[in-house]
Amino acid sequence: MKLKPLFTVFFICILFLSCEKGSSDLITSNTNPTQNDTLKGPGATKGSGLLPVDYVAQLGKGFDVTWAEFSKYMDLFNEQVVIDFHEAGFTNVRIRVQDEDLGPDFISMLKGQVDFCLAHNIYPIIAYQGHYIEDTATSDADAKDHLTTWWRKLALEFKDYSENLTFNIMVEISGTYKKNYTAINDFYASALSAIRESNPKRIVIFPPVNLSNPDYLQYLQLPKDKYTMVEWHFYAAGPTKDSTNKKYWNDGSTAQERANITDPINTAVNWMQQTGYVTWVGAWMAGNYNKGNDFDIPAQVAFASFMTRSLDAYNIPWSVNAGNKYYDYANNVWFTETPDAAGIPVRDVILDPDAIGLYDGDNYAGNAFRLSEGNYTLSDLQSIGINQDNIKSIMVPFDFKVELYTEDNFGGTKMTYTTTSKGLTGTIGSIKVVNLHSYN
Repeated sequence: MKLKPLFTVFFICILFLSCEKGSSDLITSNTNPTQNDTLKGPGATKGSGLLPVDYVAQLGKGFDVTWAEFSKYMDLFNEQVVIDFHEAGFTNVRIRVQDEDLGPDFISMLKGQVDFCLAHNIYPIIAYQGHYIEDTATSDADAKDHLTTWWRKLALEFKDYSENLTFNIMVEISGTYKKNYTAINDFYASALSAIRESNPKRIVIFPPVNLSNPDYLQYLQLPKDKYTMVEWHFYAAGPTKDSTNKKYWNDGSTAQERANITDPINTAVNWMQQTGYVTWVGAWMAGNYNKGNDFDIPAQVAFASFMTRSLDAYNIPWSVNAGNKYYDYANNVWFTETPDAAGIPVRDVILDPDAIGLYDGDNYAGNAFRLSEGNYTLSDLQSIGINQDNIKSIMVPFDFKVELYTEDNFGGTKMTYTTTSKGLTGTIGSIKVVNLHSYN
């Protein structure tokens, strides 16, 4: 029997797949390092370089955030946000940056956000939104010059920062250059050269074209540089109930629903094996919040637990989209449950998809208790603060079953839960948590 603490901080160790160049002539593999400098935490000072293989081993789980993209969240941001992210167990943020002219006030604001992240052991990733490239540029030369100039200026501002700050060249490629990998590869080479003028050893992260689709990883052609890695993503706008869509998810009971998640992951893993690059998933969403959200909290928990478990299986770090769907910036609290947000149960399951959550408040509020697979007597429960009558809500990951007994030693009346639920009443004298392993 194993008792889980309230929150578990994940430090994911990724398998570095060192291989020869893949079969595609378009792929250029990094120089695979054989040893690394001393590892540093996020707040460490600038040193002799952090290699991507070691960076992804520490990057863990985090959020896409709009602190430097939309004025609303620029105004609401404060240090407590970063503290709360860290204390919950998250270890990275992708800070999406608007098409800003990078004036002194904006740079000062962005540096403040990065400083807070580094101070509180959160890895900050500056990601350029790139709308000018996608929608405004009048020619390839204009787009290339804009991207290069933007990154040259931004990089110079952060040249003395810890290498634990990284640069994500663009959030994703859409618009004019959505599938134009020839032009994008050229733009990337120019931007990287500009960054290297002031940041010779900072990790720079590149997405494939077509909205960072892993199917297009094969078309990436990057300059040889041991401080480069790759971002890809899927389900950035969440799953859909449309069974004809490649992002279809209902309850995870069909092979197709699960394959819609595992197939893209396998594509990325195969590409990593062929090229030697390491990757990070820069965005995924547990509900379709931007389209009305027809996934309630139990459905989001099921989807999110299968998604997280699938990425964890290959030690792929990620940032979930987006922080404002989990965290109430205006009041510096986590959302418990709202119609268009993820809520605490989804937050908890993405941190640990193999542990249930028990909450002593209604609607997933109050104190939270995490239990992994096992049998728990009354004394076990009392030892972590669970009393017989204080559990009001329960979070159940995908493919788990929870049996609540009214008496100690699994006696009395049994209530069985296979999905996240609220409004629990009655006493709890013992609990069985079962991982069904239905789909292994």
